[in-house]
Amino acid sequence: MEVNSDIILEGHRRYFSEIPMYQEICSDRKISETKKVGFDLTVEEFEEDPSRILIPIDSFKNYPFDWIMGDHYDKLTKWLSWLTPEKIDIEFGNLHSLDDWITHVERESGVTPIHSSGTSGIMSLIPKTEIDLGFMDTEVNYCLNNILDVKKGTPFFVMSFSEGNLALTKFFKMGSEASTQGNEEDQHFLFNRRITPELLRLRAGIYKNFQERIKGWFIGRISPMNYKRSMNKFKESLISYKGQDIVM
Repeated sequence: MEVNSDIILEGHRRYFSEIPMYQEICSDRKISETKKVGFDLTVEEFEEDPSRILIPIDSFKNYPFDWIMGDHYDKLTKWLSWLTPEKIDIEFGNLHSLDDWITHVERESGVTPIHSSGTSGIMSLIPKTEIDLGFMDTEVNYCLNNILDVKKGTPFFVMSFSEGNLALTKFFKMGSEASTQGNEEDQHFLFNRRITPELLRLRAGIYKNFQERIKGWFIGRISPMNYKRSMNKFKESLISYKGQDIVM
């Protein structure tokens, strides 16, 4: 696959100028003993070693987990601002969960924090602007229409949650909208509800207090029953489309 170095470097210069995290990472890397990676990185220097501008995989979870456990969302917001060109300058009320914080940041700043599942022990938090989300939606549409050749109006089935800021959930929701052309009756999810970072944390057995420990125990008891009930309903919906093209 041919790589257009000029376009990549155009992005590099934009990120270097606008995103503090990216500028700091690049500035710590050397091209030679006397020169560091900077705004003026040349095509030759980039092609000699493209890894010079790659972001480490743990950059989006490089925050103290105590900030979440201790509800220090002012510090978490300041850290998130380090990752985006958008200035996140908002007032805080009484926020007691990561769910509340994500909703508050999204509503007050227009930046949408997308999170991972946290299987490594700490969630990645990636700030997405409206432009970023628009690009994601365009990529999903291109994949369905041009690579998978999915016909418009095709029913969409996915064993996931229908709402939430979990990265995969966002991706699947965009896919369902694109495949069905927005027809909600043809959008089928295993769980028709929102997946939250707090639920993921409790399912992982990470508790802030004794009350959360009880809540986690309760979730663990009812989850298998909910899964079985949801799976039976999902199968029934799938059977109802027998003989039709679907995306799954």
